[in-house]
Formats: sequence, C-alpha cells, structure tokens
Amino acid sequence: MAKSDRLLLILNLLRSRRNLKASGLANECEVSERTIYRDIQALSQARVPIYFDHGYRLLTDAFLPPLNFTVDELLTVYLGLSSDPVQSVNCLRKSAKQVLAKIESLMPEKIKADYQKTKERITVQPEKKRSQKGEALMFELLRQAISQEKKIKLHCVSAHSSNVIELVPKALVYQKGNWYLAGEIQKKTRYFRLDMIKSVSLS
Repeated sequence: MAKSDRLLLILNLLRSRRNLKASGLANECEVSERTIYRDIQALSQARVPIYFDHGYRLLTDAFLPPLNFTVDELLTVYLGLSSDPVQSVNCLRKSAKQVLAKIESLMPEKIKADYQKTKERITVQPEKKRSQKGEALMFELLRQAISQEKKIKLHCVSAHSSNVIELVPKALVYQKGNWYLAGEIQKKTRYFRLDMIKSVSLS
C-alpha cells in the first residue's frame, strides 16, 4: 500500500471509529506501530487535527471527501453485500440493495463506468436458501437482544426434541452455510442454529 493510500485509510479509520490506538491502526494498515507513529506525525505536520485521548481521534472530518472509493473497493463492497451471509436473510438482503444503490449513486461518472463494466463480468450465486419472513423476524429480534444485552428464552426444536433454554445472547455467527446464535449459559458459550429456533422471548 502506498503511503498516500495508507494516510487516507488512517483518516477514514479515525473518522469511523473511536479511540483507536497505534496497535489497532497498525493491524488495520498491516504495518508496524513505528510506521503508524510516523504517519500520525506526518498528518499532524500537514495540520490535520488529530489528538490523543484514550486513543487517536479526529477533531473534525470536515476536510475529508464524503466518499473516495476506488473501483476495486467498490467491487469488494458489491461482493460482500452479495455474499451468502447477507443474501440468506431477507432483512439484510433488502438493506444490502439500499446500501449499494446509495453508494453507486454518489460515484463520479468515470469511476462508476469502470465499476459497472467490471461488475457485469462478475457473477455471485449464493448457495444458501433465502430465509422466510419468520426467520428474518427471528434474526432481527436476536440482533436487538444482543445489542441490548437482555437475557432471553429460546424454544428450540429438532427431529428428536423440543426444549426451552434461557441464555444471555452474545453474537450472531455465520458458519458453513448457516446462521447461529452464540449464547452464554452458566458462563459457557453454546451455539444454536437459527432455523432450529421456533420462538424467542425475553426472560
């Protein structure tokens, strides 16, 4: 990555995240912490208002362009939004269409033309069957429970059993073609496939 591209990446990271330390920036930019310190110094010398308060922060981002995607970056966004984890859930699939339309509408004409030409030659065919309305609602309920850190009860069914399980929801995980809920039960993490969950309620 060229230094100019890395400096822009650092600015965008500081704009989108809070309290990033040198180690975090080094990991994102795939360089050493020493290089990050030099980059921060270079940005400061260019009068970019960066300050440190439990991590690096931008005082303002008014001088940054709202969007600065390259064709490769746009294609990466397109492929990510077209991937199985997104396309397998109705609510995510609808949001993906909206996000992509917003981004594409703001692209400079030259970038947009190159992007569309390349995009036409890339085909994404998700393997996972799309969720039904009930599964999409389940996904949204679990997402909210995780965000609010609320204990919940799951009614889980399988070919051989039906159980009501109380847990603290921790994360939604996509693995091997299925979405799973990771939950904590008596300080141990267990995983439940979303299509095996019949209902969710607050504990």
